[in-house]
Amino acid sequence: MADDLKPFYMTIHADGPHVATWVDGIQVCDWIDTRDPDLNPRRGLRLTPGTIIIQGHDPTTDLLFRGFNIAKLPPR
Repeated sequence: MADDLKPFYMTIHADGPHVATWVDGIQVCDWIDTRDPDLNPRRGLRLTPGTIIIQGHDPTTDLLFRGFNIAKLPPR
């Protein structure tokens, strides 16, 4: 459960259509995108490089970010 004003660590691992996320070391998502390909990721699978978007769905959401670390992992 989210605790307002308490910092947390989030890890996102994306490998092709497979995305998994952890919050403070606890896995909260493990998803494979099985949609047909589309240039717009809202409509379908997009595997080409692009912009990383951080989204708050509620207009009253107030988010602060301390830092990001992004790493390209070696191929399996």
